[in-house]
Amino acid sequence: AFELDDTDVNAFPAWVPPAAGADAAKGDDEEVELSEEAAAKRKLMTHEIEALRKKLRILVDHNSNAPDLEKLDRSEFCVDFEERDAIGAKSKERCDALRAEIEHQNVARQLIRDRLIKEFWDPMRGKGCQITSLTSTLAVSNYPERTVSEEESTITRKLRMLRKSEQLEFQMLKDSSCPTELKKDMVLDVDHFASGKEQYVVNWWPGAHSKASAARAKQLADAEAEAKRIAAEKKAKEDAEKQKEKDKGGKEKDKGEEIGVKMMEDGGGTSADSIVAEEQKYLYEPFELVTNSRRRLQIHLLQSLSADYRMHFNELFKACQGDKRNIIDGIKEKCSRIRQILGELQIEEEVPEPKLQEVEDCDSVLKVQDHEIAVEKWISPEERKARDEAAAKEEERLRQLRENDAGQRALVQMMGGTLKTKKDLTPLEIVLDKEAWMDEIPEDDMTELQKAAFTEYQAKEKALAEAQDAYKKQLSAELKSLRAGVQELTLQFEGLLKRLHHERFAHDAKFLCQELYCARLQLALLQNVEDNLVREQAELDLEGSKGKVMGCEQRVNDFTAEVQRVRGDQDDRARYEKEVSSAQHFRQAFANSTLEANAITALLQLFRKKKELGKGKSFGEEPMMTATRSTARKSVSGIFPTKICKPLDVVVGDPYIDLGAEPPESLEPQVEDDIKPEDCPEGVDEESFKRMHELRAEKLRAEVEVAKGAMVLSEMGGFLSHLERECADAKGDRDRLERELREHKELMNRELYDIEILFKLKQGQVEVPQAAVVTDYSDAIVIDQEVVESRNRRITDLGKDKVHILTKIKEFRKSLSLLDWEHEMLALQTTDLEERTKDVHMLRVTKDLQSLLKGGEEGRNKAESDLLERKIEHLSEATEKKEQALKKQHSMVSHAAKLRKNENTMLEKKLRELQQNVIQREHIRRLRGPAGGGQQKTGGGGRVEEDEGAAKAARAAFKELRSRQRLMEAAKKNTEEIEILHKELDRLRQRTFPSFVQLHEDRPSNPDFR
Repeated sequence: AFELDDTDVNAFPAWVPPAAGADAAKGDDEEVELSEEAAAKRKLMTHEIEALRKKLRILVDHNSNAPDLEKLDRSEFCVDFEERDAIGAKSKERCDALRAEIEHQNVARQLIRDRLIKEFWDPMRGKGCQITSLTSTLAVSNYPERTVSEEESTITRKLRMLRKSEQLEFQMLKDSSCPTELKKDMVLDVDHFASGKEQYVVNWWPGAHSKASAARAKQLADAEAEAKRIAAEKKAKEDAEKQKEKDKGGKEKDKGEEIGVKMMEDGGGTSADSIVAEEQKYLYEPFELVTNSRRRLQIHLLQSLSADYRMHFNELFKACQGDKRNIIDGIKEKCSRIRQILGELQIEEEVPEPKLQEVEDCDSVLKVQDHEIAVEKWISPEERKARDEAAAKEEERLRQLRENDAGQRALVQMMGGTLKTKKDLTPLEIVLDKEAWMDEIPEDDMTELQKAAFTEYQAKEKALAEAQDAYKKQLSAELKSLRAGVQELTLQFEGLLKRLHHERFAHDAKFLCQELYCARLQLALLQNVEDNLVREQAELDLEGSKGKVMGCEQRVNDFTAEVQRVRGDQDDRARYEKEVSSAQHFRQAFANSTLEANAITALLQLFRKKKELGKGKSFGEEPMMTATRSTARKSVSGIFPTKICKPLDVVVGDPYIDLGAEPPESLEPQVEDDIKPEDCPEGVDEESFKRMHELRAEKLRAEVEVAKGAMVLSEMGGFLSHLERECADAKGDRDRLERELREHKELMNRELYDIEILFKLKQGQVEVPQAAVVTDYSDAIVIDQEVVESRNRRITDLGKDKVHILTKIKEFRKSLSLLDWEHEMLALQTTDLEERTKDVHMLRVTKDLQSLLKGGEEGRNKAESDLLERKIEHLSEATEKKEQALKKQHSMVSHAAKLRKNENTMLEKKLRELQQNVIQREHIRRLRGPAGGGQQKTGGGGRVEEDEGAAKAARAAFKELRSRQRLMEAAKKNTEEIEILHKELDRLRQRTFPSFVQLHEDRPSNPDFR
C-alpha cells in the first residue's frame, strides 16, 4: 500500500559506527581520536556500502524499464527484511485502524439512511421522478404523493357526508314546498348580485334552479360548441393531410405509430376538468364562506381536491412513461435493423440508441452506480486471489467447451461455419469463384472452351454486380425508411411530452390556485380569531373602565358633601368674625362703663388698628400653617383614611412628615398683640384698656379661624378639582373604549359578509402597474367585460365616423389636386406642341431622313437583327465547347487524384508494414547486441542507423528540391495568368480599333461574315 523511495538519503542514511567513549567525553573535554587503521576500515566500509547502493539503484532502474516478461517484482530487490516487515506491520496496523473507522462511519451513515428512508421515503405513495426528452433538455416531473392514512380518509368521508346533508337542506329551503318561515333562514341569494357569467371567480359553480346557473350553462354550452367546431375542423384538416400522404405512397406502419394517438386526438381543454365536475358538488360557493366552520370544512375539501388533481396528473404521467418505453422499444428494433443494413453495406457508422435516464427511475436515488464513485475500489489480496481463481476456472471451462464443441465442429465441417444456404445468401454475400487461369492466360491465347467459360464468368459477374446494385438500392431505401421511422417516433414522443408538459402547467395552475385559496381561508380564520380576542380584551377593558368611573364618581360625591359641610362651618366663622369686629359689639361691651364717648372712640380706633407686618411672625405663621394643614387633613380623613404616624416613624428627608399626624397641643395658634400699655389713651382706666385687649384678642382669634377655614376650603377645592379631573379622564377612557369596541364590532359585522374571493384573470386584462415583488391590488376594481366591450364599440364607431369624414375630405382634396394637375398638364402639353412645331419647321431634310420617311429602315433593322442572332448562336456554341473541355479536364484531374489517393493509400500501408518490420528487427538486434554504446538512432518507428552528415545533406537536398518545386509552380501559375491577361487585352483592343491578331490564332471562322 506504501511506496518507498530508497534513493532518499535522509530516509535511508548510510550506516555510521557509533563514536566510542562519547559519554565519557561529556565529563571531560578530552577528544578521543580514532586510529588510522579504524579510520581506513570505516572509509572502506562506507565506499563498499555506497557502491552497493549505486548498483542496487541501477538494477532497480533497469528493471523498471525492462519488458513485462523480463521485469522482476519490486520485492526481489529488498535487502533489509526486518525493516520491510516492520514497515509492513505498521502499515497493516494503520490500515486496520482506518478500515475499522471507515466501517464505523459507514454503519452510522447506513443507520441515518435507513431512518431517512423510513421517515420520508416509505410513507410516499408515489415517488418523484421525471420523463426526459429524447432530443432536447425538456423534462416533466410528477407530483410526489404521500400515503393517506385511514384516519384522514375517515375524516374526509365524514366531512363530505356533512356537506351532502347541508346541500339537501339548502335544496329543501329553495323548494316551492318549503314553508315561508323556513325560507327566511337563507342568508344569501346569488341571483341578487351575480349574473352567472363570472367565470373569473375561482371555485364558483352556480347552484341548480337559479338564474346564474342558467346563464352559466348557456355560456358553457356555447364554449363547448365552439371547441367542438374547432376540433372538427382540425380533425378534418388532419384527415385531408393523411389522405394526401396516402395518395402519394403508403408508409410503413409499425408499432410506434399508434402509440399515444388517443392522447393526441383529445379536444381542447385539460383532462383535469373532469375532476372538477366530480368535486364541485361538495365545495361551498365562495359567497357562502361566512362562518369559521364552513371555512374549515372548505379547507379540507380543497386539500382533497388538490390531492385529486395531483393523483390524476400522476396517472397521465404513468401512461406517458409506458408510451416512452414502447417508443424506445420500437426505436431499438429499428436501430438493430439499421445496424444490420450498415453491416451489409460495409459502412462504419455509429447508430445512437435511446435509453432511460437515471432521473426517470424513482428508485435510482437509493442506488449507487459504479460511475458515481470517483475513487478506485480497493481490493484486498484475498478478494483478488478469489477473483483470479474464478476467472481461471471460467477460462478453463470455455477452453474445454471450445475443444469439445461437437456441434460447432460439425457446423464448420459440413456447412462452412454457417447455417445459411446459397438461397439464403444475399447478393452482397455471394462470391464468384474465379479460376486462376483466367488471370494468367491472356484472352487472345485462350481456347474456345476457355473463352466460353470466361464469357460465362463475365456474364455472371455482370449479373451479380447488377443484383448487388439493386440490393444496395433496396437496402438504402429501407435504411432511409427506417431512419424516417425513427425520426417520426421521436417526433411523436416529443409531441406527447410537450402535451404532458402543458398538462403539468395546467395542473400546477389549478392545484396551486386551490392551495392559495386554502392559505387565504387560513388567514381569514386567524383574522377571525384575532378579532374575537381583540373584542374580548376590549370588553374586559371596558368593564374595568366602568368600575373605575363608578369609584371616581363615588369619591367625588363624598368629598363634595364634605366640602359643603366645611363651607357651612366657614360661613359660621365668618359671621362670628364680622360680629366680633363690628363697632356695635365693641360699644355694647363698654355700654355700662363710665368712659366718655371720646375715650370709647379712641379705644375703638385701637381696637380696629391693623397688625403691623414685618414685626415677628404675623398671626403665628408656622403654627397657623401647621394647624391649617392638620385641619384640612382632618377634614378629609373620613373619605381617605390616612396612616397615623408616630414620632419614631418619621423618616429623614420626608417632605410630608405631618401626613396623617395629629397636631400637638403646643402648636395651637398663639395671638400676639402689638399694642403696648404706653399706647393707652388718656382718660381710659386700666380695666377698660384690658377689656379692649380682650375684645381685640377675640377679634384676632376670629380672624385667624376665618383665615384657617379659607385655606382649608382652598385646599379642599383643589383636591376636589383633582378628583373631578380623574373622573373626567376615566369617563374619557370609558367613552374611547366604548367607541373602539363599537367600531370593532361594526368591522366584524362588515367582514362577516366581506368575503375574500379569488379572481383568475388573463395577464393582458390586468391593467394595474406591476410592482417589483408583490403588487398591491387593495385599490383595484373589477370592470365587467361588457362595460369594456361597449366602450370599445363606442370608440370604434366614433373612429369609423372620423375615418369616413377624413375620407370625404381626402377625396375632395384629391379632386382639387387632380384639377390642378390636369390644368398644369395641359399647359405643359401646349408648350411641348409649340416646341415640336418649331423643331419641325427648323428640321433639315437629308437622304437618310428621306429613306426613313419612305420606309427603308425596316430592311436595315432586319439585317442587323439577323447578324446579332448569328452572333449569339456562335457564342453559345463556343461556350458549350469550352464547357465540355473544362468538364473533360475536370474528370481527368479527378481520375488522376483518385489514382494518386489509391497509390498513397497503398504506400502508406506498405510504409506501416516496413516500419513494423524495422521495429521488430531493431528489437531483435538490440536484444542480441551489447547493453551500452552505439551510434545515434534516428527515424520514425524504424530506428534505422544513419550517419548525421548524410542525414543533413539529404535534408538540405530535399529542402532545395521542395523550394524549387514551389518556384516552378508559382512561375507556371504566373504564366497562365499573363496569358489570360494577354487574351483579354487583345479582346479589348479589337473593340476599339482593327487588329490582325486573329490571323495568327487557330480559331473557327465567324459565321456572321461570309
